Amino acid sequence: SLGNPIGLGSLRSIVRPGKKVAIAVDDNTRVTPVKNFLPPMLKYFNLRRKDVIIIVALGTHRKMTDREMVDKYGEILEEYEVINHAFDEKDQLKMVGKLPNNVPIWVNREFLNADVRVSTGNIIPHFTSGWSAGSKTLLPGLAGEETVGWMHYIGAMDLPNALGEVENSSRRVMDAFAK
Repeated sequence: SLGNPIGLGSLRSIVRPGKKVAIAVDDNTRVTPVKNFLPPMLKYFNLRRKDVIIIVALGTHRKMTDREMVDKYGEILEEYEVINHAFDEKDQLKMVGKLPNNVPIWVNREFLNADVRVSTGNIIPHFTSGWSAGSKTLLPGLAGEETVGWMHYIGAMDLPNALGEVENSSRRVMDAFAK
């Protein structure tokens, strides 16, 4: 899938040495086997350690402990910078626009500053977004508290829930945020 992704040419033509690459990974509340797929992915891209930052897309979850980081990311921690997203620290965020109802779009500054931004995650049914991964890794994963709150508020309108639904209110907000 890295060599021939759907709708793109080879990712090697985009992710090249010398480019600053930010990779969003999910936290320990998700079952994604990050420590299994991320090392081969990084090897495939042949990136220098200093050109990569891995950001734990916590959304508004608490920061992961050192033990949780080792369990979830394994050997990656020894070679690459892995940081927890800070949804509540404005100096770590950048406002890039507004959502409906004038809600500010706050995004992780490190992710925005990268030349190439990669989002990872598993694809399973989710009660608010219909499905996990994709734009959900970015919102709520790498968004500010106010932005995440609005997305969850919108998701509460899909009653009883959006589990497994491709089209739903939260997903529309997430996809607009990602764009």
